[in-house]
Amino acid sequence: MPLPLDRKVKTLDALTYTGETALRLLMAADTPGIDLLVRESIQNSLDASVQDTGSVTVEFKYATFQAETLRGILDDETVDGLVRIHPETSTSLYVRDLGTAGLSGPTLLRKLSQDDREGNYLKLCFSMGAAQDEEGAGGSWGFGKTVFFRACHAPVMFYSRFKDGDDYRERLIFYIIEDPRHEDALTRRKVAPASTGFAWWGIASNEHDILPCESGGEITDILRRLGDIPRFSGKETGTLIFMPCLRKEGQMPVVLNPLENAPYWICRSPSPSIRDFEEYTKVTIQRWYATRIDNPAFADGRKPYLIAKVGTSQVGSPGSPLLPLPVLMRHLYDVASEMKLDDRVVVSDINLNNTFTNGSSAGKLAAIRVAPDDPLLGMIPPENYPTPIVQAGGDELIDQPGTAPILAMTRKPGMIVAYENHGDWVQSINPDPEGHHLISLFILRSDALMTDRYRSSTLEEEVRLNEPAAHDRWLSGTGRGGERLRLVENIRLGIQKAINRHFYTTRPPMTVERDSNLSTIVGDRLLPQGFGNEPEPPSIHQIWTCPNHPEIRLRAPGTCPVCNAQLILLERDVPARGKLPQISILQQNFLPNGIIELDIQLYNGEATSVEVSLNAASEGSHISVREWGNEIQSTFPFELLSGRVYKYKRGVGKGRQLSWAERDLAFAAPQGNATDPEIQVISPHGAAGSCHHLVLGITPVKSRIKFSLLVRMHSSEAMPVLIAKQIAP
Repeated sequence: MPLPLDRKVKTLDALTYTGETALRLLMAADTPGIDLLVRESIQNSLDASVQDTGSVTVEFKYATFQAETLRGILDDETVDGLVRIHPETSTSLYVRDLGTAGLSGPTLLRKLSQDDREGNYLKLCFSMGAAQDEEGAGGSWGFGKTVFFRACHAPVMFYSRFKDGDDYRERLIFYIIEDPRHEDALTRRKVAPASTGFAWWGIASNEHDILPCESGGEITDILRRLGDIPRFSGKETGTLIFMPCLRKEGQMPVVLNPLENAPYWICRSPSPSIRDFEEYTKVTIQRWYATRIDNPAFADGRKPYLIAKVGTSQVGSPGSPLLPLPVLMRHLYDVASEMKLDDRVVVSDINLNNTFTNGSSAGKLAAIRVAPDDPLLGMIPPENYPTPIVQAGGDELIDQPGTAPILAMTRKPGMIVAYENHGDWVQSINPDPEGHHLISLFILRSDALMTDRYRSSTLEEEVRLNEPAAHDRWLSGTGRGGERLRLVENIRLGIQKAINRHFYTTRPPMTVERDSNLSTIVGDRLLPQGFGNEPEPPSIHQIWTCPNHPEIRLRAPGTCPVCNAQLILLERDVPARGKLPQISILQQNFLPNGIIELDIQLYNGEATSVEVSLNAASEGSHISVREWGNEIQSTFPFELLSGRVYKYKRGVGKGRQLSWAERDLAFAAPQGNATDPEIQVISPHGAAGSCHHLVLGITPVKSRIKFSLLVRMHSSEAMPVLIAKQIAP
């Protein structure tokens, strides 16, 4: 069939979600576009490696491009829209891999039988939200691939060559995902009614189906028209993804102030040049694939290592050397994997109780403490490299004493999930008082077998199942019975304990000065929000559902428990204003010996019995004392000591409220209770005689009480959280 290619727009009656939904589900708005694209494209290539290949090569090539070049390849209506959006010269990018299986397999979803495997072609070009099914794969074939369409506002070309028996075959198709409601959308609903924002350009076999172009002559013609696009030949197999018109905004960090210091890879112009793109891409590849770049020892040689090229340079070659931090990360990986020896590196197993059936280790932590003038970091002349955290893409925390630690995490595919130097993963690790750099890498034990409580059989599968589409963090999932699990939180806690045990054994006592340093962290985490303000209305809860199984209703984003597809936001459920208890912290005072005095305001709403419980903060949630005992099996890190109700504003229905009345209602936990005609405070005994929650009986509804609590922190391995909830009287 002669060019141009046919266009097929997916309509709402054929798909249950739109391009706008798919693009939004990547949920990585703060991550630069090039970082997302590098992470996803290299991982797809490594996942598709040919069996027994020693290495996979991935090439990134930027060039200038005119939208008009696509005329004659795509239909005129599409090209007219592209020229309107991109009237000037744009930047194009192709990502090409070698040593991979290519886009093989069936070409039509509707013709698959129950026993058929989709194959790489359908997974990459048509399926949305399906999880990877290969052992050690990077994640999802689904929403992660939207990075190509976030980076490029134009149809993206997928060209591939694969082996079929003794022969070689080629395929080429264009594909776009966009928001069909946007005025600049090429598939906008004014032009294509009922458009979902999904469209393909290929060979129309009938009114319903679109097939890839497989004609050698037409593929040659298309690649020639597009310019410097190489064609696979000989015994080469692989995939080339061509993005014609890259977006300028959001692709990489930009520093426009000429007086502001920035490393050489940071763009200094609002319109990045090809050199800007290339330099930032080289660093991004190192940042996320440090363990696998030019590392034949990766996974004992059982998995292919990565050869990465940007333009004409090979990353890691003498002409484009690796930065010190990626070199160090690769070294930590090799030492933890027992492929190298280094007495300076501390390697420790992170053990969890009652989690695995084949041992207790969740993985290995490799860590090293390096002085700033150590040649390993290259921070002194003549190299003068920036600090490790800047190399990792972060910012220096100049408002705190000492040097913050760096922790990176990875699992079987070898991509570094994230670098942490503040927040939950390192919150209990002291900044280094001598200005040394503590650099650590945690490697997940992928073959750990999970107990029956978990949905997955191995630790690798469990972590992968609960990763978001961008694969940029680890989240705990729910058990087979729907209960909340604390897998990631427990790993995080074990890492912090191991680092402190090996490097910071002499921790300062919990004094006023120590607590003052913690005040910023504690102030942020001693929730609830509304510090110093009147209580806020109840928070908005979100309902998430599966595009394939609408009966699924969950309160948080994640994956479908039936088919592993990424959940989509269905609706927001706003509780009735004023009916539920609300609590806010008005003031906090840090006392000696790890004691915090909290001034609290509680609004009971329509509840006459309210439980105020002391919990431990965790990522997006909290851990009760009972859950802590079951999951972490150590002493709960804080307890309630005593308290006093000192003011009370009695509710009078819809009318005016009375003025604040003074109260002097003291109570000690857990020895005694306090009672009043309208307020009762009960402090139940907890484990080992300690107290972690109160029950307040407040007779008039819609009342406010102000009271103080003394909380003792036994350790800083977790931060305390106050939760108020209605209970049956």
